[in-house]
Amino acid sequence: MLRLSYQPLIILLFCLVGCGYQLQKPLVINDHRQAIFIDGDRLLALKLKKQLRSQGIIVCDTLGNAKSRITLAVIERDSRNLTLRDDSRDGQKAHRLSVTIEWLSLQKSEISSQPISTSVILPPTSVRAELVQLQNPDNVAAQQSTKERIEQQLGDRIIAKILHIIRLNSR
Repeated sequence: MLRLSYQPLIILLFCLVGCGYQLQKPLVINDHRQAIFIDGDRLLALKLKKQLRSQGIIVCDTLGNAKSRITLAVIERDSRNLTLRDDSRDGQKAHRLSVTIEWLSLQKSEISSQPISTSVILPPTSVRAELVQLQNPDNVAAQQSTKERIEQQLGDRIIAKILHIIRLNSR
């Protein structure tokens, strides 16, 4: 009888593992790489700082106090038409955001207070996100609002991917 009660639990466990659901460990970065200075695209840098701080990572606002530096550079921010409707108006629009991330370890110079980079923790790595927007040409205000939400979601997806890359390279 005891074996029957464990079967649904085991089946549920296999389903969760099979669908890719896994709990993630908290982000851990070695102390010799903290505090981190983040620069580059202002909005993405702010989002990344917020995420890192929420996970207990020390992020500094000045390069002089940093032990490592993450640089975010937007390569491409693009919107293009995917399909046309039967009345020759746009049916769908694709929004794409491509960013490079580079993470350098910094060491203080004895001559000046500004740090110099010593080693590459993460070489320039490209990260991409793309979303599709359905177009409604009759409602221009809603179109603009949807476009702004999609751009915000693209930034959130990029930051999630960057956090995953940092998690893999933080050891």
